[in-house]
Amino acid sequence: MDIQLMREFIALVNLKSYRKVAQQFHIAPSTLSRHIKAIGKELGHPLFENLRAYQLTDEGQVVFERFGILVGEYDGLLQALAAQGPHYAVSYTHLRAHETSLHLV
Repeated sequence: MDIQLMREFIALVNLKSYRKVAQQFHIAPSTLSRHIKAIGKELGHPLFENLRAYQLTDEGQVVFERFGILVGEYDGLLQALAAQGPHYAVSYTHLRAHETSLHLV
């Protein structure tokens, strides 16, 4: 699951507004709605009892709490890596399929 989707879900629970969250993440409210539905589908549980009231299910509350932990850990990882000094970008060139296959003789 994408960390950005976790951030969107956390923001929706906190702000209780599709419009505000969509603006915050520079996406359309309909896109945010699809993302929230996709999270529930991927996890196999509904996240909201009443979406209009932004009332979480028990499972949604667990997801909210665990996403908070995961996002916090991820942000801590990024901070720790930034503290290590300069980073190096790795690039590669896409090759045609026949150039990337392994030829055994």
